[in-house]
Order: sequence, then structure tokens, then C-alpha cells
Amino acid sequence: MVRAIYEGLFNPDWIPRIDKQLHDDGGGYGHSQSIALFGHPGEGKFEMVMTGRHMTVRVDGRSNDQMAFGGPIFHGHAASGFDEKPNHPGNVFWPQAVAANNIFEMLDGKQA
Repeated sequence: MVRAIYEGLFNPDWIPRIDKQLHDDGGGYGHSQSIALFGHPGEGKFEMVMTGRHMTVRVDGRSNDQMAFGGPIFHGHAASGFDEKPNHPGNVFWPQAVAANNIFEMLDGKQA
């Protein structure tokens, strides 16, 4: 059940990448993460929090009336361990960081 909730949080294309991050940074899914369930899935208000090295995610099932959805709180990836290279080889999030930086570079000083 927890794996199904976890997979429902991400775009299906990203699940292998997130699994790679969990493998590289914590031995794989379910090996070194802490998972807390609040409420009962499918029965009113529910929340799941999963945290471990370089990942904390929150899945909200109507537990907070002001929140539209849960989602990532933090993601990181040390694909090369503590010997990280400048272009972060193997880091599943590096392409997103490059894209965000490209957008930032288009902004003028006031916008930035």
C-alpha cells in the first residue's frame, strides 16, 4: 500500500529516477527511509510522510483543507557519493537544475 501511495506521488516517468536516487543515497526504496502514516487511506483525511537521505515527500489526502496536494519537500542526489563532480554525472535532478538556471539567467536584475 505504501509503495502504491509513493508511486502515485510522482509522474510515472520519474519513478525509475527516484528509485535510482533512493538506491544511490540509501540502499533502495524501503531500506533507510522513515515512513509515517496519519489517518487511514481511503477513509477521510490521510497523510503520508516519507523521509530519508536526500528525500522528504509528503502525500496529503485531504488532511489540510488549505492545501491542494502534498509533494516533494526536498530532493537531492549524491550519485557519485561525496566525490561530486561539477557536472554532477548520474544525478537524476541535474537536468532540472540546468533548466532552472537557464530561466534564471534570462531574468533582469529586478526579476531575479
